[in-house]
Amino acid sequence: MMSHQAAVNTKMLFLIRRREHATRDALIAHWYKNHMPAVIAAQSSAKSRGFNHATRYWATLFQDDPKSRWDGVAQLWFESPMPYPQLPFGTQPSDSFQEHAAPYNAWETSETVLFDHLPAAEGLTLNEAYPTTRTRVHRTTVLIPSETERLDLNALSEWLEQNASHFGSRAQGSGCLRCAVSLSTEIDRDPYLGVIEFYFAAPDDWQNYSADVGDAFIQSLLLAEETEIYFSDTELIGIP
Repeated sequence: MMSHQAAVNTKMLFLIRRREHATRDALIAHWYKNHMPAVIAAQSSAKSRGFNHATRYWATLFQDDPKSRWDGVAQLWFESPMPYPQLPFGTQPSDSFQEHAAPYNAWETSETVLFDHLPAAEGLTLNEAYPTTRTRVHRTTVLIPSETERLDLNALSEWLEQNASHFGSRAQGSGCLRCAVSLSTEIDRDPYLGVIEFYFAAPDDWQNYSADVGDAFIQSLLLAEETEIYFSDTELIGIP
């Protein structure tokens, strides 16, 4: 039985949706061109001054769906939590991306990586190395709904401790390249209990795997009406 890696870093997530007047294409263009370079520079500056800084920065673009609640999610990994802002980011826009994105909150989680065989991100050679894109994998993002009578953080934590190894082994055997479970640290403040992320090598791998994940707890979660599932073919890499 495989063992899973203990969570050692805080992962901050930022769920993004566009403002009513903004198109998805405009949101993505300004995210990549006018926001990510500023975030990269800010984290580089914090690192050089010995401050808490992001060690990794990815932004995932969800497939376009009129029924989707979110357009994407940014993820930044830190050694310790970043301060929680008094107001959502972009309340007073500081760049063109925040003019197109609705104000967004920080979501603090603790991440457990079950396994990670993703190919290393390759920086660009004819332009600045980062940001760049990753398009060779297919990601499924499962947002775990807020606490209900059937589901709470204790149940998730217990499942992660007792069953995640078997769950991860089955996912890996189905072509999954990376699987991580991130649980909320402030459930009274956070929008969801957590998130499960799968990265598959082929577009059909998720459908084949999700038909029978081999774990009753996760199978019921995937089938629950409250659970939100998003698919992605493109990821923006700011800090690999």
